[in-house]
Amino acid sequence: MKTELGNAMRRQPVTLDILNVSDVLLYSDDHTFPVEDLMSITIIVHPEVRDTPDHLLTSDQDMINGAMEDHTCVLMSCGHAITPANLYEYCWNMLLQGKLVFSCPNVNSVGHTNVNICGAIWTRYEVSVKARLTEDEYAMFEMKLNHNFCRSKNDIRSCPLCGTLCERLNKTSSKVVCQECLIQGKPHYEFCWQCQKVWLTDKPSVLW
Repeated sequence: MKTELGNAMRRQPVTLDILNVSDVLLYSDDHTFPVEDLMSITIIVHPEVRDTPDHLLTSDQDMINGAMEDHTCVLMSCGHAITPANLYEYCWNMLLQGKLVFSCPNVNSVGHTNVNICGAIWTRYEVSVKARLTEDEYAMFEMKLNHNFCRSKNDIRSCPLCGTLCERLNKTSSKVVCQECLIQGKPHYEFCWQCQKVWLTDKPSVLW
C-alpha cells in the first residue's frame, strides 16, 4: 500500500507511514484495510532529508552507526552525537515499546560482567528540535506518549477489537464494555479485563 501511495504522491515509500490514529500504531507495508477502517488511518509524510542548522552540527561520530554515517550528527545534551534520522528512528522505537521517556543508548564502557550505558534523559523539546520533527511527526509522538501513559495506568485497558483505551467503571466485574465498538454497532463490544479477550459468556464475572 505504501508503494501505491508513494507512486501516487511521487514520494519514496520509505518516507511514508500509515498510522492508526485511535491506537497510534503503524501498519505494516502489506496491510490491507476494510472500508470501515479507512476513516481511522492517516498518512504521515516524513522528510526525505532531515536538514540540520549548522549551529546544531558536530563532527563527533554517530553513537549508533559510528563512522558509517556522514558528518551530519547533532550533539545531545548528554554530550553524545547522533544523526537526526537515527534519533527519530530510535525515539519512535522506544515509544513503540511503551516507553514514557527518551534515554541515551550510548555505550560508555564494557566491563567483564556489565555494559555501562549513558541513560541520560532527553526532553521532548530536545528530541523534537534535533530530530527535526515535522508538525505531523510531533503530533504523532505526543499521541503515542499519551497513549503509553494511559496504558501504564492499572485502570486502563485496550479493547482487543479496535484498540480503543477503555476504563473499567464497575470494579467488581471483569466484563468491560467498549463504547467505541458499541457505538459502531459491532457484534462483540465486550471483553474480559483479565485476559483482554472478547467476552463470550453471560455467566457472572469474578474479580481476581
